[in-house]
Amino acid sequence: MPIIPQLVLSKSALRSRSLTRRQALSPEHRKRTDSKIFARVFALEPVKLALSIFIYVSVHEEVDTRQPISEILTAGKDVFVPHITRGNGMVAAPFLNWSQLVLGPLKIPAPTQSGTPSRRPDVAIVPGLCFNEQGYRLGYGGGYYDRWLGQHPATISIGVFRDSDHELALPVEFHDVPLDFIVTPSRVLTIQGAKVR
Repeated sequence: MPIIPQLVLSKSALRSRSLTRRQALSPEHRKRTDSKIFARVFALEPVKLALSIFIYVSVHEEVDTRQPISEILTAGKDVFVPHITRGNGMVAAPFLNWSQLVLGPLKIPAPTQSGTPSRRPDVAIVPGLCFNEQGYRLGYGGGYYDRWLGQHPATISIGVFRDSDHELALPVEFHDVPLDFIVTPSRVLTIQGAKVR
């Protein structure tokens, strides 16, 4: 019997399918799975050793980072969050408290000013719509994280996803940067060649 190659959908089709799938999950399911995801994230050795963490501020049905951000602060680590700059760039802006955030250009809460990071983030916790076994992720199409990760190769990158976000095949372009770890409620996927300490 001939082997039928896996159909690779376009990025726009995958985004549409991923968003529909994500929106179908109940709030209770999302809360339960997201708690499991971050239990696994915080158990990773690079996260335990990190002094500074770059993490997105979740919106809509993304894997929720509100409680994890508070836990990272309580642990005494520096927290940085995305700040979109002129020229379609993104920097890791120091996070001080929730009251400093306002809606940024992409309708995502961000600090009003980019500030100056006290140090390079040791770990980056990255969002996405779906992922594959090779550590590639599909984002919303702006390319912000791929550019930022490409500019900060020493930072360990961790993608957080629900199990339903797994895709067998993703279209990968030359500028796409694979993550070092993928974390879901059920497993931690360490990508071959991942940066370790």
